[in-house]
Amino acid sequence: MSFSTPLLLVLALASAAHCPLLAQSLDPAFEPTVAFTASQQPATMRALVEQPDGRLLVAGDFTMFNNRAVAGLVRLWPNGQVDTTFVAPAFAGGQILALATDAQGRVLAVGEFTAVDGQARMGVARLSSSGALDATFNPNMRTPTSLTPQVRAVLVQPDGNIVLGGYFVAAGPNGSAVPNVLRVLPNGQPDASFVPAVPYSGSVNALLLQPSGKLLVAGNMYGTSLEMVRRLLPNGGLDPAFTTVPANQTVAGRGLSMANTANGFVLAGAFISVGNQTRASVARFFNDGTLDPAFTSPLPNVMPATQLNAVVALPTGKVIIGGAVGAFALRGLLPDGSPDPDYLDPAQVGPPFSAVYALVAQPNGNLLVAGAFPRIAGQRRYGLARLLAPGALARRSAAAADDALVVYPNPAHDQLHLQLAATARPRRLVLLDVLGRPVLTQPVPPTAEFSLATEALRPGVYVLRVEYATGTLSRRVVVQ
Repeated sequence: MSFSTPLLLVLALASAAHCPLLAQSLDPAFEPTVAFTASQQPATMRALVEQPDGRLLVAGDFTMFNNRAVAGLVRLWPNGQVDTTFVAPAFAGGQILALATDAQGRVLAVGEFTAVDGQARMGVARLSSSGALDATFNPNMRTPTSLTPQVRAVLVQPDGNIVLGGYFVAAGPNGSAVPNVLRVLPNGQPDASFVPAVPYSGSVNALLLQPSGKLLVAGNMYGTSLEMVRRLLPNGGLDPAFTTVPANQTVAGRGLSMANTANGFVLAGAFISVGNQTRASVARFFNDGTLDPAFTSPLPNVMPATQLNAVVALPTGKVIIGGAVGAFALRGLLPDGSPDPDYLDPAQVGPPFSAVYALVAQPNGNLLVAGAFPRIAGQRRYGLARLLAPGALARRSAAAADDALVVYPNPAHDQLHLQLAATARPRRLVLLDVLGRPVLTQPVPPTAEFSLATEALRPGVYVLRVEYATGTLSRRVVVQ
């Protein structure tokens, strides 16, 4: 594995003596200018994903972004400026609804579109790292008798296989018809080793790969009863160790979203109950699929249910939800589900109109927010913003940040050398993998200058997080 991307500073450090902790606040250094539709209206951002190198892929109904003509899909540098090395082709026939990237830096786009760059593509397309359409990748998402597909979810497994979810009947292995969930090989051909136990009736709106390699499938599925979530084994079979999540009242659509937690997962969408238990639009579950009674929703338990489109689970046990939540399209919840007071004021979105469609929690604790809104935290931000993590240190300069945390060599092989700002009182360091799981935790030695042994780590991208007395500083590192 080889990376040429320079080390990316994801949170700068200021003088501890003159820098108080901040509540959840808007990042002033991240300010994409307004994106417009073809009719010169503020655009809606519907899909957002962060690449391992920190660059961002954003999809929406815009034709202009930062005064550049773009075709509804753009890549940004970490500061929000357009990455001109990526030029996406035109998507026709419908919107992009979700994005993913693979280990080669290629981009998977799924949605309701029927053509890309003038070539037929039924809801699924793969682009090169520069944005060119991959002519070799074209899964057959439609049988001769099925409707035009709507592909609403995509994920790339560690082995490179790609899982697609939505409302479709795709052409599977050996001429079979596969409803609503399809796994394809990296070449786009259906994976014969995966036979998904998903009913024909209904649709799939969200996919989540768990650390065990099992797959959570969420949607409106009609088997013997109405279901919201079932779990599949790596071969596609129904997991007998998982209690299928039932639903009494649910709203069909694209809105369901899931996130892994330490003991299971959290689900957000538009529903008022889970089985016979009241849960308005957000619920937390144990790993076996049973409802966690210690987490209750603060949202109104009325029909029509509040529509949530995105959810993020933080390592602290807190949960962030995004959608159309009354006067707030973004809300933080404490581990018991009650509103987090740190999010009440600074996370205000809109008015006059507001909706959040995508959330991305960055490794340093910052939160990327995408949707349809004219302002956030009282400041102009059109559909895309970054909120600083609570407790983040205010920025002073890149030079000060460089002095505060020196990491070399990067990429690392056997050892990673660190030099920390002793005057800022570093306390602990944590090394996280790409899924946000700690792989190493240790206190900072008194010298604040030391080395970490990395020879036992798997090659890949990691995030090094240093906890200071007055905040946290993080950097990406690569281990080869």
